[in-house]
Amino acid sequence: MFFGHFELNFHKANPFSIQKSLLFPLVITIVSSYKLIMKNSIYTLLAILFLSCSTFKYTPTDKHVSIKRHHLPEFKIVNTPLPIINSDSTIYVNELRFFRIRSAMDGMKLMYENYGSWDKKIHGTHQKNMHRIIYENVKLIDNIDEEFTVIASGAESTTDYFACLMVFDTAGKDCFKATHPYREQLTKILVEKMRNINHNSSEYRLFR
Repeated sequence: MFFGHFELNFHKANPFSIQKSLLFPLVITIVSSYKLIMKNSIYTLLAILFLSCSTFKYTPTDKHVSIKRHHLPEFKIVNTPLPIINSDSTIYVNELRFFRIRSAMDGMKLMYENYGSWDKKIHGTHQKNMHRIIYENVKLIDNIDEEFTVIASGAESTTDYFACLMVFDTAGKDCFKATHPYREQLTKILVEKMRNINHNSSEYRLFR
């Protein structure tokens, strides 16, 4: 009876049910292990992201600066306050500012490439560590006899970034003043020269 009963139950048993009952714990174990691995992986990823965000410090590169500069005008004439040395007085002078530049000393570079060495070097107006270089008796316009005085300067800080030129005629008049007869001609000449300067970095040290 016992063997017969066992044989009967054996024959009635579903092989698939037996396999399922054996495989089910294994599947549960695999799934649980997979979930644990994925959970740990997610925690690891989140930890990496958190540490990356907390330690990442934005550092501007030439690319970022170039994108920012691209939205500025190429040049602009700006009325600038100019303190008079050994006096509490201030005069306002127009200067031609260039914004899409490689260096705040590009105005100096322009003058050096086209007119050679300067006549004077004095302390800066926009920032103390940026000199102004002065060219006297410069013939900027070929078809006239007028000679000019040119002051090249610039600014390179977190708020300002430009190269600039001031130009005066033999009478000491501001050539970038709206009513000056050579304003447009000088602007065109100097902007074109700025577009064609050589950005050889070794020469910039001359202006420091």
